[in-house]
Amino acid sequence: MDKKILIVDKSPRVVRATEKLFSSFGAEITAFSRDNFEKNIPNFINYDIVILSSEFLDLKILQIVKSIKEIKDLRFINLDNLFSSTKEISNSIIDSSLKKPLTQEYIFDTLIKICEQDLEKSNNIITDDSYKLDTLKVNREPFNDAKNITLDSFKIFNGANILIVEDNIINQKVLMNILSKSEMVLDIANNGQEAVDFMNNTTKKIDFIFMDINMPIMDGYSASKNIRSNDKFNNTPIVSLTALVSEHEIEKMFDSGMNGYLSKPINIDKLYSALEMFLIKKDLPTVEIIEKEKKIITLEGLDVACGLSHMQNNDIFYKEVLSEFIDAYRESDIVFEKLVREHRFVQIKMLCLDMIGLTGTIGAKEMHILINEINQQLIYNKPELIHSYVSKYQRTFNTLMVSIKQYLSN
Repeated sequence: MDKKILIVDKSPRVVRATEKLFSSFGAEITAFSRDNFEKNIPNFINYDIVILSSEFLDLKILQIVKSIKEIKDLRFINLDNLFSSTKEISNSIIDSSLKKPLTQEYIFDTLIKICEQDLEKSNNIITDDSYKLDTLKVNREPFNDAKNITLDSFKIFNGANILIVEDNIINQKVLMNILSKSEMVLDIANNGQEAVDFMNNTTKKIDFIFMDINMPIMDGYSASKNIRSNDKFNNTPIVSLTALVSEHEIEKMFDSGMNGYLSKPINIDKLYSALEMFLIKKDLPTVEIIEKEKKIITLEGLDVACGLSHMQNNDIFYKEVLSEFIDAYRESDIVFEKLVREHRFVQIKMLCLDMIGLTGTIGAKEMHILINEINQQLIYNKPELIHSYVSKYQRTFNTLMVSIKQYLSN
């Protein structure tokens, strides 16, 4: 990237970390910490891109940037913290925002967008935004919880053709169990490439796509973009299934042409709301819902009531999912220790993303919290701390496995 970039962040340590992330893109980087910046504000006109921490962003700086933009095509990026309570600054002078924690992928996506905007501007290109779904609803907020939903409620969508794109067989079974009584026509794709091939070759009109994000071969972002590249599917709703709902991930979902997102573990009330937004409903007789008394079982590391609620209190199916979990992850404590020992942090992240939704689905709350903590360390680029989780992972996981086996034996 033949660009001159100025980065202004808080402490020297933070500046060095941010500069290191940007340096891999081949740009000429100049970095300032708070003290250097406040002593001598650099001349922004010497740079193509200025990335400035939001704490330095005042009217004086905005006025400087505005005046430079009038004579030069300067790109200005606001740098902020994802978990900051500060309201996001809305100003036409700001071209983009970066929220910490930063990753190379996140930075790459942002810089690519800026470069594409420059190219379009210089060539006066009118881009094809058909994938942005001007004629199809887009739900940018979490779906609402529908009320009094049971498995029978989904029969109102009977006859609809649904494609489930999900690589994890347990997640497939959870969705299939919820939707199977509805008389919807369900097809499965095990990764993004299978989904693209299916859509291009099927003679069916697919009415709705559930799209997992993290999959091998082709992820959900790429699959959605590929599907949207065919005008025939402009009006096919795509709702993502994701274990991570950071601002950056959500923005990527909509940029790739998705219409909404559902976080894992799957919530049946939100699932119904997603389908209700995009599918034609059939008239069905009203059925009175009778609440059954639930027997509460307490097991260490396994919230059975929570897990059953995700299965609509279907004990047989819950036990099937628990059995599948044991088969799939019976040695995950050994695998985790080995990955940590070999510093294979990409594989650890994949394991975390796979287990976040599943541990939530079965009610393994302690394991779910632990997996989230490990994933947060990776997000914050602190792999050196992962080794401290090995023994805790083993203890929490072994406790969970004992409780699962105890429940299955009842």
